Amino acid sequence: VLRTTIIPAGKYNKASIIKYSCGVKGKMNIVATFYLGVTNKVFKRELFYKEGNQIYFPIGMKYLEDGFFLVQVLDNVRCGYFDKKGYYHIRTNEESAMGKLDIETLARKMLNGYQALCDKVASLNNLIYSTYIRNAYKRSALYYIREGIAHDAYDLVDEIRGKFSDDEEFQRLCDECIEKAEASKEETV
Repeated sequence: VLRTTIIPAGKYNKASIIKYSCGVKGKMNIVATFYLGVTNKVFKRELFYKEGNQIYFPIGMKYLEDGFFLVQVLDNVRCGYFDKKGYYHIRTNEESAMGKLDIETLARKMLNGYQALCDKVASLNNLIYSTYIRNAYKRSALYYIREGIAHDAYDLVDEIRGKFSDDEEFQRLCDECIEKAEASKEETV
């Protein structure tokens, strides 16, 4: 499953923003997404307040803190705009919290963060948020399964599969993912 920005530029209502923030699988398993993160978004200041309380990034959380924040902010959104133009350049820092970790540690931290985000969203009693966050969690898990195979971390692959043992669709996608990742790995040898 690939992430892409094939979403047309324009104005979107709240339901579409939520849907595309977490991704929607389209033709040929391509996922259209605005990305579940804050670095590619611009917000009006009033969106950071709900019922007189200010919305903050969670203190002490290092992974998916932007997801926690974004879910709360999106609850205040009525509409938004998508623009394909790039307004900033990313500079990769190998010494960042993400850059210092081996694939197994990073996968565990990210997937634990997604599970916490799923739990947080479930507390909002919003089926749309819950469904789309769960789908983002599954896509992330499939990504780390591919990376686990690429790095010969088969214990990680088994661990991730176990997190979704009750999800038949995920297990089917996982089998496909593993087959493709192993075939790709053989091609590079």
